[in-house]
Amino acid sequence: VASALALGWALAFKQFALLVLPPLIRHVALSGAPWRRYALISVGSASVVTLPFFVMDPGAFVAQQVAALTFHQEVWGANLLHALSSRGTDVEGVVGLFFMLELALTLGAAAVVATIVRIPTIGHAAAIACVLIAIPLLFARWTTQSYYVYAVTVALAGWAVLRVTARWYQTGTRRPDDAVAIERGTS
Repeated sequence: VASALALGWALAFKQFALLVLPPLIRHVALSGAPWRRYALISVGSASVVTLPFFVMDPGAFVAQQVAALTFHQEVWGANLLHALSSRGTDVEGVVGLFFMLELALTLGAAAVVATIVRIPTIGHAAAIACVLIAIPLLFARWTTQSYYVYAVTVALAGWAVLRVTARWYQTGTRRPDDAVAIERGTS
């Protein structure tokens, strides 16, 4: 419960934390732990923190979430567009394409992770989350190095717990119906 609350807190304050959710929930589910409860606590605690701001002005709240992706108009930072631009390539004509690639690749990878990938440990979930975080950073119009520090911190946390699995899996108390909705026929 504590880790689900901590994840909810991270979700409330940093949108990139949303990309930690698919691999972590996938691991929890495949380990036989109560993944629905974990997801509900994480998303619910984030909602408790953000709901007052949404209620105050729903339009402004949604606009700010969209602005997180579209606010910066210049090409700058540690990303592919800036790398091309700094080598003399005119990237203005492909900024829209990169934005579409950023969304499609991030959402596609998150969907694959959430439905297909087997994630044996919490450490592997963190490493996969780091890759999911890196995708939008590489294709973004504007980034800072601090975003990569966040991704590396997630990766290092994963490395520290690389061999740790959810306790239900370790103790052998997995029930056959725990992961049926996640992976039919393999539980």
